[in-house]
Amino acid sequence: MAIIEHFCFMRIGVIVHGAEAIDSGFALKTITMLKKFGEVSSCLGGSMGRTAVIDHSLENMIDIRHRERPSIALQRMIDEGCDVACLVNHGKTLETGILFAELVLGRIKAEDVPVLLIEGAGAIGCTSSCGELTESLASSMKLPVYPFNAKKTIEYGKNHIVRHIKGVLPGELVQINGTIIGRARGPEITVITDNSVITDIKGCDVKVHGLEKLKQVDLANAIIRSGTPRHRVANTRQIGSLKNMVAV
Repeated sequence: MAIIEHFCFMRIGVIVHGAEAIDSGFALKTITMLKKFGEVSSCLGGSMGRTAVIDHSLENMIDIRHRERPSIALQRMIDEGCDVACLVNHGKTLETGILFAELVLGRIKAEDVPVLLIEGAGAIGCTSSCGELTESLASSMKLPVYPFNAKKTIEYGKNHIVRHIKGVLPGELVQINGTIIGRARGPEITVITDNSVITDIKGCDVKVHGLEKLKQVDLANAIIRSGTPRHRVANTRQIGSLKNMVAV
């Protein structure tokens, strides 16, 4: 109880990523737990969890108005003055979950704000100065503490970009900006562009028709996904918005 009272003044900004974190109940469990440690504001990072938020009637808890990449949403929380920023995710495996968190860390600037990383596949960690909070949450949620480190998977040359996508499962479909471009052969795919045109894709059986749809690609900022965005079946809902009715 004393530890919780020690943290109760904190402003905690939470970014929830992915449908699995919501469908599994992990996001709700995590946000509920974090509320014991401070004032929590939460929103969705990425677009794939939007339907899941609505299906589980969590739109009043998890803000889905912003359509931002996880790193941009996390940076916004940091810039708006939260005391601790938190990324909640549930990867396909522990390895892919850790990799995702470390890639997001590599895209943000948070020198003065600790970033808490909570991975539903089985890990929790923090970048700096919130070890006591991390340990308390790890104990409460029964998650092992993991030393997350920022990673970058993009190599730059003159008009030449190489991007590595790791944690892919063999046989998964691969998408670039929503267009299916092939099927993975192994755990890593490498995409290469010259002057924003894809010139090579390694580790993937390429679908030429899909690739032809991508005339030019900003590879550094492209959204690259593999696999199925939603693995669990949920009852669908309809909600009304100020602009239109969203059917999901």
